Amino acid sequence: MSDFINEFIAEAHQQLEVAEEHLLLLTKTPTKSLVEGCFRAFHTVKGNSGFFPVPRIQRLAHACEQVLDAIRVGQVTCDGKHVDELLGSLTVLGQLVDGLAAAGIEPTGDDSELIASLLAMSRPNLDSDRGSIQAIPRQSSAVERCLSELATVSAGDMGALIKAM
Repeated sequence: MSDFINEFIAEAHQQLEVAEEHLLLLTKTPTKSLVEGCFRAFHTVKGNSGFFPVPRIQRLAHACEQVLDAIRVGQVTCDGKHVDELLGSLTVLGQLVDGLAAAGIEPTGDDSELIASLLAMSRPNLDSDRGSIQAIPRQSSAVERCLSELATVSAGDMGALIKAM
C-alpha cells in the first residue's frame, strides 16, 4: 500500500476515536463544542476519503456529518437515538477502515439502510401527532438579505452598476 493510503488510514482511525469520545461525552453533557468537534471529525474523514477509492467510507461519513450539522444549526435536537445511531455508524466506519488496512481495498457491502436512517435523523423534527414539521425559528442570512436588497434594484441601475465595475 502507498504511504498516502496508510496516512489516510491512520488519520481516519484518529478522527473516529475523537468522534467516539465526543459522542460519549454528549450523552452526559451535551454542549455545542462537543457537537462541533464531532462534526469536524466526521468532516475530516469524509474529506480525506475523497482522495481514495473508498465510496462507502465517504458516503457514511457524509451522512454522519449531515446529522451533526442539523444538530449544530438547531434543525434537530440531539437525543439518545441520534447518539446511538452515530455510534453504530462509527463502528461500521471503523470496520471499513480496518478492512482497508488489512486488504488494501475497501470492503464491499451495502450501507444504504444505515445511511437512510441517518439522513432521516438529519431532517427537522416531526410532530408525530399531526405529521407536520414543527416550526423552527430561523434568522435570515446575510446572503438572503443581500438578495432581497438586489431584488429592489432596477434593470437600468443594475446595468449602470455593472458598467461601473
